[in-house]
Amino acid sequence: MQLPADRTENVFQIVNNWTKVKGNHTLKWGTDIRYANNIRVPSDIHRSGTINFNDAVTGDANVAGSGLAPASFLLACPTFSSGSPRTPPIRTITNIGFYFVQDTGAPPPS
Repeated sequence: MQLPADRTENVFQIVNNWTKVKGNHTLKWGTDIRYANNIRVPSDIHRSGTINFNDAVTGDANVAGSGLAPASFLLACPTFSSGSPRTPPIRTITNIGFYFVQDTGAPPPS
């Protein structure tokens, strides 16, 4: 995972519970409704780009492998660099609903 990750998350939620008592029964019911809107930039890319160093910069052009890649790094002489284009964000929208009903009361006479 590449950090920092750009992410926006909004969740809107409506929750309510009701109770009705009638005789020896207590009836309860309720709902929890959620709307989630998530926007994120994928983290499977190198957002800061890529910089490569090899031995060609610090070596003798006539002798292969005579240079050192760490020396190229210390001299700040990259052999390749690429910026990463901005990946379009991924948007997911989720609608979730939870509901319940409960009746608590005396059992019927036998």
